[in-house]
Amino acid sequence: MNHTISYKALARITTPQTLKIEGHIKKKRVQVVKDHIKHQQQVLQLLKDNATLVQNQMKQQVDQHNSEKCFDVGD
Repeated sequence: MNHTISYKALARITTPQTLKIEGHIKKKRVQVVKDHIKHQQQVLQLLKDNATLVQNQMKQQVDQHNSEKCFDVGD
């Protein structure tokens, strides 16, 4: 009788060492995702700050060139 173990069955065997390694890998992945999210939030804040700055500059430009105009009937 031939007793062979398939690769898939062998791959499912876990030992304390493999559990420790898998746990470490999962923690690393979680940290990478957290770092990525933090970076994306910083980029988003920078974009918001720049948009506010540009809006204020545009408003100043418009306000400088605006003058109050009054018209009478028939003008």
